[in-house]
Amino acid sequence: FNPQQQFRVSWPAEPVVARAYIDQLQRSNVLRADAISQLTEALDGADASLSNDRKDQRLAQSLNSLGESMLSDDASTAALRRQTALGETLKSIAARLR
Repeated sequence: FNPQQQFRVSWPAEPVVARAYIDQLQRSNVLRADAISQLTEALDGADASLSNDRKDQRLAQSLNSLGESMLSDDASTAALRRQTALGETLKSIAARLR
């Protein structure tokens, strides 16, 4: 076994991945209840739009805004890294909805 040959795992920009990050952040008490509600509502809409192969500019803008609010310059803790990953995932989902 050579650990130098390990491949870095990257998760796809899918609503289910964003929901997993939200769950982890909720368990760590990082996200407020109102933020969780906003994220869940936006991801429900994104899931429906992506399933039906529809574009939604307004929803994309909302997801992008939520993603921006999650990004952190100081991703020193696991929770902050997850929060930043959630932000990046939301922004990628938003790009797919444009």
